Amino acid sequence: ILNDLNPSANFIAKNILETNIDIDVFCEYYDSIKEKCKKMNQEWYFIWDCEIYTILRNSNDIPQKLRMKDLNTNKMIDKVLSEKEKKEFLKKESDYDIKHRFPKNYLISNSRLSAKKEMKISDLFPKRSLICHSFLWNCIVELPESNEKELLKFAFTSNIANCSKLVPPILSRWDMSQWARMTWFYIGETYLENNVFHYFDNRVLKIVKWKKDYLNLTKETKIWTYKVMSCDAKNIALENESIDFIFTDFPYWDTVPYFEQSQIRNSWLWFNVDYENEIVISNSTEREKDSKSFSDDIFQSIQEIYRLLKNDSYFVFTFHSMNWIEREAISNSL
Repeated sequence: ILNDLNPSANFIAKNILETNIDIDVFCEYYDSIKEKCKKMNQEWYFIWDCEIYTILRNSNDIPQKLRMKDLNTNKMIDKVLSEKEKKEFLKKESDYDIKHRFPKNYLISNSRLSAKKEMKISDLFPKRSLICHSFLWNCIVELPESNEKELLKFAFTSNIANCSKLVPPILSRWDMSQWARMTWFYIGETYLENNVFHYFDNRVLKIVKWKKDYLNLTKETKIWTYKVMSCDAKNIALENESIDFIFTDFPYWDTVPYFEQSQIRNSWLWFNVDYENEIVISNSTEREKDSKSFSDDIFQSIQEIYRLLKNDSYFVFTFHSMNWIEREAISNSL
């Protein structure tokens, strides 16, 4: 039994644990999406007999340089754009009316996460990326309801931040060398925008390989069941003394405001999020999440753990924090 209040965490867990998956059906769905996206891919990422893999843009979203694959030689090339080419590049984007749905909700403002007031989820993407993401997402949601469709959503949402404004270049190496994407919402003086369709393809291929391996492993397990719950940790819908073993990982003070950092994925999946009951400390002035509320919430959650555990059973938790107030909140509750 897995319990998490964050719908993104549950979405990820379900897609990892699910064994009722037909890989052939998944690949058929993927092929049909790829066919639907072919024209869109060519329109936005094919130019001068090349396929664009990465675009270097400045903080004003103006393209500076392209990393491309020459379709005649199969070699990777870089091209610095002229002023005329930059204007043509931007005009094509600005003239395009996005026809499909994409999230326009506001981020929770938090200076620690560089989430500025009045900043929207859509502000984290250059327009070209929004155009292609919204088209690709629409192709996925049109599929029949199934575990295979959910796995394609999983592939999509694992890739969205990778094709946003949150991928900075490692300037000490090369202006097209990529860091892992930011886990907060800082957009630097320059950023790297990746080809939505190319990187989605990469994710799907990795997921197929991983899921095949996983299904082979679980074939050897005769009894394999799971349940994913989304209860508040302070009020879990299970009977007294019904659980043999509990493992958990307590929130780390204000180091990781999980729900706020899950806003991109939760928004694209159109999940409703229970921010009020998250156990966390947040620097956001929009949320009343301080050390007092943290201590109270931790106490109530440990009280629930005690209620659920059978006698002579075990509770294990991992924890890493140098903050004495947080450590004291947990030790006192225990």
